[in-house]
Amino acid sequence: MLTVKAPKGGSSLVTATIQAGVLRADTALTKLLRARRALPRLTFTGRVVDVKNARYGYRLRVRPAR
Repeated sequence: MLTVKAPKGGSSLVTATIQAGVLRADTALTKLLRARRALPRLTFTGRVVDVKNARYGYRLRVRPAR
């Protein structure tokens, strides 16, 4: 789980960057990386809570880099 907190007054833009090597692939994805085929998209679920305590969920789909 990654938690990012904005300033107390809120912010219109919050960015989180995950550097290479932080996430580890399981053996199935590792085999696909070696096979030189098109890589599957990975889905991450995000949740945002604003200053009024309203919650919003979203999905982020990314393709792994080789």
